[in-house]
Amino acid sequence: MLIGLNDDAALGAQKAFENAGLSADDVYISGSDGGPEALENLKDPGKGAFRVTAALDILSLGHDIVDNSIAAITGEGEPDSVTPARLAMRVSPPVSFQSTTRRKPLKPSENLP
Repeated sequence: MLIGLNDDAALGAQKAFENAGLSADDVYISGSDGGPEALENLKDPGKGAFRVTAALDILSLGHDIVDNSIAAITGEGEPDSVTPARLAMRVSPPVSFQSTTRRKPLKPSENLP
């Protein structure tokens, strides 16, 4: 199992494992960011050992940064709110998205591309 600091590192590790001749069945690779290349990789079931990425909702992240900063400065509000994340994983159907958040879950139409 390899957990990449980000999707680029995870996809690079996948290439390194492939170049070393390791089977995708023997390796499990995950990343984070939910970048376009990672999401495309997950759509193809024969694409390798990269199997999951965690993506932050950028709009929520921006709101949380501002809200947390204001709460930390003023002492009012919640300075430790958690930004929602979505998991994209290689399953059947090819890509599944799950919201992991304390906020209202995202609607299916709001899934990542």
